[in-house]
Amino acid sequence: MKYSHKWLQDYLEDELPDPKVVVETLNLKAFEVEGVENKLYTIDGEEINDTIYDIKVLPNRAHDALSHYYMAHELAACLDLKRKYYDFSKSKYLENSHDKEDIMPSGQIRIDVSIKEKEACSRFAYAYITNIKVGDSPEIIKRRLEAIGERSINNIVDITNYVQYSINKPMHAYDADILNGDIVVRYDGESEELITLDDKSLKLSFSDLVIADTDKVLGLAGVKGGKYSGITSGTVNIFIESANFTPTIIRKSSMRHNIKTDASKRFENGLSGELVIEGLSMTLDLIREHIPEANIVYTGDTNGEDKKVYKIEVSLSEVNDILGSKIKEEELVNILSRLDFKFLKQNDVYAVTVNNKRLDLLCREDIVEEIGRIYGYEKLERILPEIKDKGSMNSWSKASSLIREKLLSYNFSEVINYSLVKNGEIKILKSASDKSFLRTNLSEGLLVSVNKNIQNMPLLNTNIIKVFELGHVWINGKEEMHLAISIDDGKKKSNFTNEIEEVISIIKASLSIDLHFQVTSDKPLIYETVIRSGSDFDSIKMRDGIINYEKNEEGKYKSFSLMPFIVRDIAFWIGEKSEVGEIENLIRSNAGDLCISVTLFDSFNKDGKTSYAYRLIYQAIDRTLTDEEVNSYSDKVYNKLTKYGAIIR
Repeated sequence: MKYSHKWLQDYLEDELPDPKVVVETLNLKAFEVEGVENKLYTIDGEEINDTIYDIKVLPNRAHDALSHYYMAHELAACLDLKRKYYDFSKSKYLENSHDKEDIMPSGQIRIDVSIKEKEACSRFAYAYITNIKVGDSPEIIKRRLEAIGERSINNIVDITNYVQYSINKPMHAYDADILNGDIVVRYDGESEELITLDDKSLKLSFSDLVIADTDKVLGLAGVKGGKYSGITSGTVNIFIESANFTPTIIRKSSMRHNIKTDASKRFENGLSGELVIEGLSMTLDLIREHIPEANIVYTGDTNGEDKKVYKIEVSLSEVNDILGSKIKEEELVNILSRLDFKFLKQNDVYAVTVNNKRLDLLCREDIVEEIGRIYGYEKLERILPEIKDKGSMNSWSKASSLIREKLLSYNFSEVINYSLVKNGEIKILKSASDKSFLRTNLSEGLLVSVNKNIQNMPLLNTNIIKVFELGHVWINGKEEMHLAISIDDGKKKSNFTNEIEEVISIIKASLSIDLHFQVTSDKPLIYETVIRSGSDFDSIKMRDGIINYEKNEEGKYKSFSLMPFIVRDIAFWIGEKSEVGEIENLIRSNAGDLCISVTLFDSFNKDGKTSYAYRLIYQAIDRTLTDEEVNSYSDKVYNKLTKYGAIIR
């Protein structure tokens, strides 16, 4: 989500530091900042220079941190700043008025809410408002929404969106004059159709939770509203919805119809029940502030969700034991206060009252993790824990380790291919590509791997490809573990049957069981078998002890190129007394920076001269090379060899 620096500042008493400090702090203690940009916009004639942060909020914090209010409070904890709290209690009009029929304007019928599926909708608060004038939004709302990439629609819709990005509560507004009868929260019962606000036609299923009136469906609950009851320029009276839904139901509807919205993303990760009233309160505050002529006739609340308050106990010694830290008592008290946790100390134990918006805090370790990140993981000593008891490998781990060990000792390389393929027996519900089936064998993927590696043999500096894969397949309604082995060199008449069968016999002898390999491809040659698990491998003996890895101070990672390579072979005659090392140095020093490999692949003597053949591989890290570019380097090599006394063949 994108966050405005100015918007965040609204919820803090202390001033936020420079954006660079904000980014560094979030990256270190809370969330990954994926991008930063500056935005200039004008509000009521004043030019605003804003910074927009693109912050990656993971699902475990989607219930609070996908909002400016709670992201600002997160920054308050990380930077030790004073928070500014929104007064949700100041909306005095949030009184349940179910029995006040006489307050309805003349000729209008009261709309109430009925929840048919209480396990799917835990709470539904609402408000009926008259004398609305739909138009452009106030500039502060409009410009802030635009700054974070949201399109301004009208003042009512923008206010509901502003509340969502402010405190993480999705809201929805209906044209009250369009509604017929009471609002009902139910499952779709007749495979009804819904035209969404963006003009998409949805064929609903019996599993879809919907918001409806007496006549028809108004929206797909928690996902998308319907066009039928949407706010238009002619809307005069509105009905505001603030509800909470069961996460799994919303996610399934979202996936079923392939609709991802900001609302569904929030609901499917779970929201605090208290946000229902807080969202309605802020919405009505904004309507009253920016549309003063509006009349809030009545509000309602199904009161189906009680305020959950629970405590987690943790001691200072437990904190230090789990973190490996040396936090002092006064530091712990300070950190808990910065996190806005209420706590009571009894003896050495802190009973921490969990903020009801933090649905991710469920146990002692969660509290310790919060303490650790605010304290600073960089302050923890780098000490490996002492291993007192050696773990034992299960039978399948023994077998797979032994298979890999044997194949690697015979210079095979392991490949790991995708489990999703174009055809199979079991189809997954959703896929981002045309590969939507679970694979039934390993051979098809291994065939592709072998052929790709054959094309790259010059780059790999090898003349033979030896690979294997050990992985899961799904066939005949069950999951199996398979092993596939292949050897090939790209030549039509080559045959590696003896080599593969020799390796297979060694694997069989090591496992002391009979494996039934089948030839699944003749060229390239591929063998595949089912690897059984369970008691078959209980007798396998593995080496005891712990592997000690020596730290390589010299080694550094170097990324490899994904670009195509070009091969140039150079063959020439030269005097027998010429030194191979000297010739190779001459070639390397003149081949250019894009030459990544120089290999002698043939030599022979004849008539007092020696013939050498070298293979040069050219490849760039960032682009595809052209023949003209490579020729300029190889021509330089030819010229230097000629001056050295070589005769180019």
